[in-house]
Amino acid sequence: MKKIAFLVICIALASCGFNIEKEIKHPYYLVSVDTDSYINVSIKLPDGNYVGRIPNTVIEYALVGNYIFAKQQEYDIRYGFNSTVNYYVLKMGSRYPEKLNLEKFKAFLVSKNIKKFDWVKT
Repeated sequence: MKKIAFLVICIALASCGFNIEKEIKHPYYLVSVDTDSYINVSIKLPDGNYVGRIPNTVIEYALVGNYIFAKQQEYDIRYGFNSTVNYYVLKMGSRYPEKLNLEKFKAFLVSKNIKKFDWVKT
């Protein structure tokens, strides 16, 4: 009986891991727990824990100089993706990203003289 209880505990603990843990540029990672549908951008702390910076669900991202750009859509497991796309700009080293709509994101790119970059699908 003790062996069965130990096995159940091991399986339960093993299922608590990350589904996705992909480095963008240290210490910034794409992280998803339990499902691929809830991907966020987080910073990895020295103790191995993560602190979220850009909320679920990041569908594409780009690393441009000192910036991480992310396209984000809210996702509901019952209804799927919301039609609204948000754009996040996270300056590496800053604590909070800036949430923009498409027009403001384009204006930001112009203001920083960023003409071309490639989105990476998550």
